[in-house]
Amino acid sequence: MFYVPFWIMIAAFIAMGLVTISIHKMTFIDSLVIIMVIALTLACDMLTSQFSMYFIVSEQYATWYSFWSALIIYPSMAITFLKFAPKSKYAVMVYVLLWVFGLTLFEISIVPYIISVYVSWAIIPWSPIVYLMAFTLIYFYNQFLTKRISNDPNYCEMLQVYLNNQKDLNSLDLPSNGIQAVDLIPTQIPNLIIIDAVMPKLEGLVVLERISPSLTIVSTCSRGDEHSEFIPLQDDEYKKMSKVS
Repeated sequence: MFYVPFWIMIAAFIAMGLVTISIHKMTFIDSLVIIMVIALTLACDMLTSQFSMYFIVSEQYATWYSFWSALIIYPSMAITFLKFAPKSKYAVMVYVLLWVFGLTLFEISIVPYIISVYVSWAIIPWSPIVYLMAFTLIYFYNQFLTKRISNDPNYCEMLQVYLNNQKDLNSLDLPSNGIQAVDLIPTQIPNLIIIDAVMPKLEGLVVLERISPSLTIVSTCSRGDEHSEFIPLQDDEYKKMSKVS
């Protein structure tokens, strides 16, 4: 139960996860992704054990080692993968392939340490296929949660209530998408706009291009780890003034 190479690997992944969240803070969405990753990992380990494909370290204590792998290794990889993922879809495709290639090489490199004991499982081609499916699922699940939660009307309503309870602040309106925002802003003439960079129907940055540049605008990124403030520069452009990670 205390196989040293396995616990060294666990320590390395803990360190990787800590470094990642020290650079990019954890969010509620990250927590949901971690829960999904742990659940899927445990389910996959049960499936592979049932069909005697492979086990971790020792068949006798496979459940013990699988538990710690699911709790630490795969969530650490998932969070690191998401936090450093590029925004471009084409760049994400390359990024996923690099992770698949890197993890496959890593898995091959630790074979001599007998951390994973393969019975009927072949690293090539099955491990790259599983990694590709896993990272694709993690990426799209994160995208789904980001759009669903950041555009949740209940969240916006809570923010509106909070602002209305502040001294000298009055929330004028609550558009639910970018098109409504473009229509409402000229009629309401607000002093301050709080807008998400990712919005339904019309992106937040496109909204900024269409409204009056004389407004003070605070734009938040729906990934949850960036906040940016924009001030007017010219009639058709904005200068990013500050960034807090």
